[in-house]
Amino acid sequence: MKILKQTLKLLLLILVFSSVLFISCQKENPNQETQIKAEVSEKPVSAVIPLPDMDFDIEQFGENEIEKDHPLTASEIQQMQMEEIDRPLYQNDVSDFKYYLLKELYNGKEGKILLISRASEMENFAWLANYDAQNKLVDSKTVYYDEWAESAVRTTSAIRDSKIIISQFMLDIETGIENKKVNTFYINEDLKFASDHS
Repeated sequence: MKILKQTLKLLLLILVFSSVLFISCQKENPNQETQIKAEVSEKPVSAVIPLPDMDFDIEQFGENEIEKDHPLTASEIQQMQMEEIDRPLYQNDVSDFKYYLLKELYNGKEGKILLISRASEMENFAWLANYDAQNKLVDSKTVYYDEWAESAVRTTSAIRDSKIIISQFMLDIETGIENKKVNTFYINEDLKFASDHS
């Protein structure tokens, strides 16, 4: 019993000593907490639109998910402003192009984010397209591309924790060397793609 009392006294003494030490450390630098808050608040914070985790790869997405049963109609293509999204190639012969609305990834007060694809005989594309609340196109980005003839150029992507990781592969046909470029983006509250350098 005597040992138990001594142990309790020792623990109480340690507790009191720790409390006094903690309080004295706080008094030495009372501005420490506010300094940390000031450093954090000086960096502009932009809200990130939440997106589900997804993969846009050749094997699964490119082979099985790039098309739906029903292609978009001419009025849906116009409503989604596809000639703005598909601008670089839109002037070519588009008779075999079929556009598909694959999925709605986000719908909120700011607007919506759609996954749209284009399939044709020689190549496939998929884009994330961001529309405001009035269905006006705000921004878009290619998240998948594969040209079947030579496969010299392709783009694959993944979404993880609302970050969009886009990998572009370019094969030099003469040397056989493949170059890879990776960029990371997120979509801010203005529904714009913003580069993530972290």
